[in-house]
Amino acid sequence: MARIAVIGGGTAGIAASINLADAGHKIYLISDTPFIGGTLPQLDKQFPNDACGFCQLYSRTDRMDTELCLKRNLGIDNVELIRNAEVLSISEDRKRIRLKKGPEYVDASLCTSCGKCEEVCPLEKVSEFNLLSRRKAIYTPYPFAVPNTYHIDDTLCDKCGKCVEVCPTGAINLKAEPEEFEIEVDEVVITTGFKPFDPSPLSEFGYGRFKNVITSIELERLISQFGPTLGELRRPSDGNMPEKIGIIHCIGSRDREHPYCSSACCMYAIKEARMLKEIAPELDITLFYMDIRDFGKRYFLYRKEIEGSVKFIRSRPGLIEENPHNRNLVLYYEDETGEMKNEEFDMVILSVGQEADGTARLAKRLGLKTLHGFIETEVLHPFRAGGYFVAGAAGGPRDIPDTVVEAWAASGMIEISQGVEYEDEELPEINYGVKPAVVISHMGMDIKFNSDRIEEEIRRHGGIYREIDFITTPEGIEELVSFIDKEKPDRLVILGPSVFSNETLIKKRLKALGWHPAQISVLQLNDSSGDITDEIIDNAVSEIERIKYIEFPGEAQLLPQRRVVVIGAGPAGMETSLALSRAGIHVTLVEKSKNLGGNGLKLKRTLEGGDVATYVKEMIERVEKDEKIKVLKEAEPVEVSGWAGDFNVKIKYQDGVISERAGAIVLATGAEEYRPAEKEFGYGTWDRVVTLKEFERLIEEGKVKEGEDVIFIQCVGSRNEEHPYCSRVCCRAAVKNSLNLVEKGVNVTVLARDVMTWGFAELYYRKAREKGVLFIHYNEKRPPVVEDGRVRVYDRIMGKELIFEPDWIVLSAGISPNPDNEKIAKILGIPLEEDTDFFKEANVKFRPVETQKEGIYVVGLARGPRRFPESISDAYAAVSRIVPLLNKKLMKSRVYVSKTSVRRCSICGICVDVCPSGARVLDMKERYARVNEAICQGCGICTTACPSGAAYLVVMNRKQVFSIVDNIL
Repeated sequence: MARIAVIGGGTAGIAASINLADAGHKIYLISDTPFIGGTLPQLDKQFPNDACGFCQLYSRTDRMDTELCLKRNLGIDNVELIRNAEVLSISEDRKRIRLKKGPEYVDASLCTSCGKCEEVCPLEKVSEFNLLSRRKAIYTPYPFAVPNTYHIDDTLCDKCGKCVEVCPTGAINLKAEPEEFEIEVDEVVITTGFKPFDPSPLSEFGYGRFKNVITSIELERLISQFGPTLGELRRPSDGNMPEKIGIIHCIGSRDREHPYCSSACCMYAIKEARMLKEIAPELDITLFYMDIRDFGKRYFLYRKEIEGSVKFIRSRPGLIEENPHNRNLVLYYEDETGEMKNEEFDMVILSVGQEADGTARLAKRLGLKTLHGFIETEVLHPFRAGGYFVAGAAGGPRDIPDTVVEAWAASGMIEISQGVEYEDEELPEINYGVKPAVVISHMGMDIKFNSDRIEEEIRRHGGIYREIDFITTPEGIEELVSFIDKEKPDRLVILGPSVFSNETLIKKRLKALGWHPAQISVLQLNDSSGDITDEIIDNAVSEIERIKYIEFPGEAQLLPQRRVVVIGAGPAGMETSLALSRAGIHVTLVEKSKNLGGNGLKLKRTLEGGDVATYVKEMIERVEKDEKIKVLKEAEPVEVSGWAGDFNVKIKYQDGVISERAGAIVLATGAEEYRPAEKEFGYGTWDRVVTLKEFERLIEEGKVKEGEDVIFIQCVGSRNEEHPYCSRVCCRAAVKNSLNLVEKGVNVTVLARDVMTWGFAELYYRKAREKGVLFIHYNEKRPPVVEDGRVRVYDRIMGKELIFEPDWIVLSAGISPNPDNEKIAKILGIPLEEDTDFFKEANVKFRPVETQKEGIYVVGLARGPRRFPESISDAYAAVSRIVPLLNKKLMKSRVYVSKTSVRRCSICGICVDVCPSGARVLDMKERYARVNEAICQGCGICTTACPSGAAYLVVMNRKQVFSIVDNIL
């Protein structure tokens, strides 16, 4: 078991910790804040699916317990949370870390989150979480914070002792002192994240002076159901409902102090505009932007969906003033024609960017280079720097999917070097002689209920009843254990406030006594000032009826095949294969063409100077020499059966079909350069109208001469109805070539709708402008026209049409999906992304390299437009999920799965068709739809689709449902 330090408790840190813990390693998750989660818990929804999804970070390889939401719990084996701690130093060999931990005034093992301390605390300040509200000196930032305990802010606390007097468990010690200590580790992952930019220094926007100017994070809390107004949209100045709102992009980004693009702000602002329109459809909303950078998966479509209901103005406003009569805000800006305008809004939202959060200080101690406060990472491996692993915004501004991929990629490399320490855990036998028990814990809160009535009702249902004051404390857990030892129940329902956050703790303790997780149910009670006896009775009795009739599946076991079939031998496929080989797993690499390399053969260097050509050449050589990699050229899959751990892949190869058994499948099918249609922008009518890839070859051949004029036309085959997405690479390639050309004395003009240079690529965009490259923004509805070697384009700034007669017209052609994707998707039984024909991920934000069928992964251009370093990161991210899966001794069934009533089954096959995991097959011999419990996800789709009611979940079967309904009625 390796010991891994993960420094930073945001999305990247949590993702890396879960992955590495799942591989059996000991994780020290170090956070300099008292609670983990970073900025993400402040955001109710994520673009582009308007879902929470944070819980999706949980691993699917843990089959022992329920998968709880990460906003409720981080009760994962092998993860030790060291919070409120600063890294003082790391030894030169990166094996010892010196930490300084702030005083632990509140003992988390004793705190029940009853809130009595907070009620009596006399001191308060502005909340860092809810922002527009206040919090006490002793506080928890939000319900179910991680960890779910109270914390004392010693910069505010005057040690009056009132909290100590009311604490029912003695959890508070105001004499606690900070401590310094060392931990020994084998690897270090830096995930220090970012902090939202504070716009207070930008006096022109009036933030801090004008109450109705707020940040995008503050708006997020304002419209949250858990925010200061409980989700009601109200102006901070007077509490009135606003009618007109302005949103300004790029606050703290793309300026002199922060010359980079913060990557997520454009889409974040658009998401908030959508949320505002959902709350109040009549709202008048205007977004002020420089470029709309909708470069992610489905982001373009997400933006297009609200274009008709909000206004977009390309401008960077320069001043906000307040109307003293109504507290409205007058916003001054210059429109694209150069005309100065002013407009009055009820509220103005500043869409703030990302700043490095203490990363520079840590980097200096470690001897790492930084760029604008972020760590400079390797060009082709953006998750590495100077012997350390780096993930997420520690290495620069990031969106969530790239953050998760880098966290998993770092995990993958560590798993390769440190191995996997998977301990096979046996599930206890479930006891079917039903004797239910109900335990209520008030957790120190003033909840009112009639114990006698509750006990009478429980006994009427054959159960026993007990009250335990503080069930989540060590003493409470031991009292529960004694009660079970004495009364010998075999079903347990626990009810109480704030017990959700300790569900894992309770189940793990009882598992040590031989209890199965399915025998235990933990229910949260609502905090109420009234009598909740009836609520307790209804919940307790209904839950007794449910778990009384639970059917636990048999111990279906599989020995996973330690081979992976990788489909596609481009850069992502080859990197995946080589990484798996280094992890000791055999690979069958299937390539349709005669050669390895795919699109990598056409690449030379990245915008940042990464030598792609040499890297790809060396990869090909290593793949062909690797004894663990079986390379099948001019081959393709024709049939796939089986499931995660044991797929049977039939491959058309040479003159026949061969079969490969594999534990996992990786889709690395790549993509194609878009081929312009006949005469599109003059393509095919003049030999000097070429695509970007063709032009790069001409540059290498010396065909482009000094003094010549070159025009790049962006978004050719991207961000349109046929290809409704940004291809991610075109703008960067245009900037890269422009810089190269102007150094050779070539005149360059770039015609673009929006220049997609997010992150530090913005620095190259700025450099290109400084070097004399001319960028002209054209309108999507009025694109450039190419006729007879001339280019006509309407310049919205000059307000007139410009005509160019260049020597070269370069079409920045986008990325088209592999035409074989549809065929392969049908063979594998997985969906393609609607509207794009790339493979669909399990979750676009939080499970970016997994498909909806367990054991099948997607990397590189197969999942959508990707840059070369991103494809490499995808490869290691997929490996981080595959290696723990295939290193299991046995794959066992989950606790909560689907089953089939053989008597009811009509073998229609509908459940087989709809099962996203491929867990159901028709057993024609036994005449029913059989469930492979080892791979069933327990999603319940089959139960809703089955026309005869034969499919059901063991946690909610027909008998359970009717028993609950009968009880309630």
